[in-house]
Amino acid sequence: MQRDKNQGYDVESQEKLSRRGEFIYYIGALFFISGIILLILGTISTMFHQIHYGSDNQVILNVVSFIGSGLILSSLGINLMIRN
Repeated sequence: MQRDKNQGYDVESQEKLSRRGEFIYYIGALFFISGIILLILGTISTMFHQIHYGSDNQVILNVVSFIGSGLILSSLGINLMIRN
């Protein structure tokens, strides 16, 4: 009788873990997509502002920030999706 109760708890806990895993996977996908969007935004702004050695420091900082945060979010999203 005790074993039947434990099996019931195991099924419930597995369902909760499954739902949590799906949630983490979708959050990872959102991080990945937002990272890709920031990478594209950084690339487009590089072409738009025609970044070179004589460019303004603030413009270069903004472009590098877009690309850097895009790389971080993309890698975080991949990590969250693979972990499952």
